[in-house]
Amino acid sequence: MELMVFNKQFELQGIIDVFRSLRWRTEFYKVGESELHLTLPEDEGETLHILSLLMKDNLLVKSDSLEEAVVIEGAVIDEQDSETIVVTGSKLDGMIGDRFVWGEQKHTGTIEHVMKQFVVKNAISPTKSQRVIPNMVISPNRNISKAASEVNSWKDLGLLIEELALKYDIGWRVLFDLANKKYVFDVFEGKNRSINQ
Repeated sequence: MELMVFNKQFELQGIIDVFRSLRWRTEFYKVGESELHLTLPEDEGETLHILSLLMKDNLLVKSDSLEEAVVIEGAVIDEQDSETIVVTGSKLDGMIGDRFVWGEQKHTGTIEHVMKQFVVKNAISPTKSQRVIPNMVISPNRNISKAASEVNSWKDLGLLIEELALKYDIGWRVLFDLANKKYVFDVFEGKNRSINQ
C-alpha cells in the first residue's frame, strides 16, 4: 500500500511508499485519526522532499481506499529514535469541527435530513459566505427513516454531529471524492455483524 499526498485543492503532491507503521482509525460516531511513523532517508534531498509532503493541512490518502483521507495536523521527530518522524492527523470528518451552529436552528424530519441540514446551513450554504467549507457537498439520500427533531444554537458543529450520531445510532463521515474534487458529508446506518444477527 502507498500513501498519496494531496493538497486541499486535490492536487497530487507526491507518494510515500516506504514507512515503518501506519495506524488508521475509523470511527462510527466521531472523527477518526491516524499516526504514521517513517524513517527519514539518509539523503538530505530526499528527506527535504518527504518533509515537504508532510506539511500541516496536506491530505494523506491510502492507495487501497481512495475515499478515505486524513488531514495532517503535525509532524515531529520521535523522542526515542531521532531518525523517525511521527505524523499525526484526523480524518476529513474533523473539517466540520471548524464551524459552529450560527444562531438558533431547528430541523425536523429523518435524522439523515436533520444532520445534513445542520451541515448545509453551517458549512455548505451558510448565511455568511466566509463560513463556507470549500468543495464540501452532501451525499445522495440513503433513505434512513429514523425520525428526529433537533434544536441547537452556537455549538461546535462537529460536536453536535457526534452527539446526534450517538443519540440516534447513526454513522457519519466526510469522504474524499478525487474524481469530482469534493469533500462529501455522508450519513449511514451500521450493519449488525455480530454472531447472533
